[in-house]
Amino acid sequence: MFLIADCFPLLEELDLSNPIIESEENYESLVNGVKALSSKLFKLRKVNLTSHIYINDELLFHLFRNWKFLEEAIILHCNQITNAGVTSSLRERPTLRSLSFNRYIDLSDNSTLFALVNNGPLLREISLGYAWKYGVENSNTPMDVALLNLSYCRNISDKDICEVLTTCLKIVHLDLTGCSQLKLFGSNFEVPKLEVLNLSHANVDDKTLYVISKHCRGLMQLLLKCCNDVAMKGLQQVIENCTQSREINLSGCCNVDANVVASMVFSSP
Repeated sequence: MFLIADCFPLLEELDLSNPIIESEENYESLVNGVKALSSKLFKLRKVNLTSHIYINDELLFHLFRNWKFLEEAIILHCNQITNAGVTSSLRERPTLRSLSFNRYIDLSDNSTLFALVNNGPLLREISLGYAWKYGVENSNTPMDVALLNLSYCRNISDKDICEVLTTCLKIVHLDLTGCSQLKLFGSNFEVPKLEVLNLSHANVDDKTLYVISKHCRGLMQLLLKCCNDVAMKGLQQVIENCTQSREINLSGCCNVDANVVASMVFSSP
């Protein structure tokens, strides 16, 4: 890390993901190396620190404060970072546009999602894979998030997702892969700008597809991989109402003929 800091001071992207850390005895050296990077790579815009398990709230705060042009941060599997640490660090880096972290972050409640947006005014892409625990705290603050990844947040409920969607009015891409509790029955939301919806490996059926066809009319891509409860009736409703749809991915769906559905999509007006 010291070599990178000394030789490439104008670096704008840095991927240090998945380092080989032999023992905790190396932590101090790694911390010093990351601090050297933060003090010398003053033009850094994107960083991937996945699996840097020694990084804690204090160090994250230090990094975000020094990288004044940082726009994208990936901090997956950093289990010493807390939700409070992430939100406080964001206050130091208002330039951040994309943030990814997951279940190894200690999310005590899901008001964290709104705290992220409030403290990161330019955030447009948020990935919280595996991180959902309880309910979402009500928020009347509109969020400009365009991409939201909640994949494998298995505890997220219909009420939670409705609360999120009523505030994320500009969302374009929503990933709910593996969110097994979602049905969307009786849900009341409108996402007119949503173009990509991923519900793969979720308990989607025709009733869910009916809700989607009513509230996601601008949908262009719908991913339903391994959703074995979907049938032609629900898919027909999506095709008829989501007139801009160009792809419905049915890989691994045993009750429908993917080729027939693809033909219906391409032949629709």
